[in-house]
Amino acid sequence: MPNATQIPADLELRYDDSIATRLVFTLSFFAKEAVSELGLPLLDTFTRYRDIVGEDALRFYATANMSKHRKVTKRALAMLETWLQPGAALDDYVFISFEDAEAYNDAPSSLFLLAGAEEVDGERVEDATLVRISLPIDFAIEDPAQMQSFAEEIWSTVPFQSGQAGFGLECSRYFLDEAHEHAYAKSMRHRGLDIPDAVNDATNSGHDHLRGIGWLTFLDDDFTMRLDGAEAIASNVDAEVSVTKPARGVVLRAGDRPAFGDVNRKDDLPEYESVFAAVRPLLVDPSDTPALNLSGDYTGRTEAWLTRFDP
Repeated sequence: MPNATQIPADLELRYDDSIATRLVFTLSFFAKEAVSELGLPLLDTFTRYRDIVGEDALRFYATANMSKHRKVTKRALAMLETWLQPGAALDDYVFISFEDAEAYNDAPSSLFLLAGAEEVDGERVEDATLVRISLPIDFAIEDPAQMQSFAEEIWSTVPFQSGQAGFGLECSRYFLDEAHEHAYAKSMRHRGLDIPDAVNDATNSGHDHLRGIGWLTFLDDDFTMRLDGAEAIASNVDAEVSVTKPARGVVLRAGDRPAFGDVNRKDDLPEYESVFAAVRPLLVDPSDTPALNLSGDYTGRTEAWLTRFDP
């Protein structure tokens, strides 16, 4: 596997004088419980994010009822704690994000996002609760071990069902068509790149599926047992894939550090392919998922992207 410091060219897209895609290290964690059920432990994930990026990274925020990002205020920073108090009245859909972008419509290099559905028409929606954290790419290039420790710390904070972490392309929601087209082309070539998407990801994971895999892939105890346990998983992956047991479930690590890959140079990321094959029974059906914002056969192209690690 090539050294992860060899960053491929032209991964980021500038569009209309803005940054439409940004290269990051991204972590996504999914829980089947609603935000109101998970409660204050979710606040600990935000606190840990603030610790690692610093307060200067909290420049813009958005909630579900805002049409565009606004500059962060003290009131905005207090929202999450208010929402997560026991018995707090929440909207049907809970969403908040904090970003470090220089302009409101730029893709960020660091981000904290919480999204989850409570009830619609009195019924619990089958989308997962999602916590997504993106960090500057240099964090992972310079110290991948620290990023693994950080990811495991977030995993231990909340009873998540699954999670993944690795390189990714944050896409500005203000230029989503252009951003997804660009990110799709780059990710199909450099398959280690994720394309995180708050709405699609929560739907794809749901309460019973794995959204995808990354350099790090987290499975809770239930998902682990559906694959016959940690020992069985370890026996079904390549030697370069480590399978460790934190306090809950397992963590699969595809190599010592995250990687981009390059199918044009025959670097197909065999460790990632091995993880994908091992957890495939848990993966969402790619033919039954929301599509990325792509032109042409967007359904077929999205399915090809979701299964890009299929050997």
